[in-house]
Amino acid sequence: ELPGAFLGPPNGLREFFASNNRLSGPIDSSICNSSLVSLDLSNNMLFGQIPSCLPSSSKYLRMLNLGSNDLVGSIPANFSKCDQLQDLDLSYNQLEGIVPRSL
Repeated sequence: ELPGAFLGPPNGLREFFASNNRLSGPIDSSICNSSLVSLDLSNNMLFGQIPSCLPSSSKYLRMLNLGSNDLVGSIPANFSKCDQLQDLDLSYNQLEGIVPRSL
């Protein structure tokens, strides 16, 4: 268990799995411009919006799981820039609005 604020994964990681912890706070924009292929932050206590820089700066991202948090706002439209994205889970949040056509 890793309780506390989520400050982002260490630089250089390709995979970061931190589900089912008590990570809290917003998703820091430091997560952008990373070389992550897989990111799982599901089942935590993250809140706020999905950083709009995440989809456009994560060109290697294949799996993103942010499910079961308390994220709000809309799904960033620029997920179309995630050419490699194969698995996306945003379920059980407070997201609203239109699902981008690219998804």
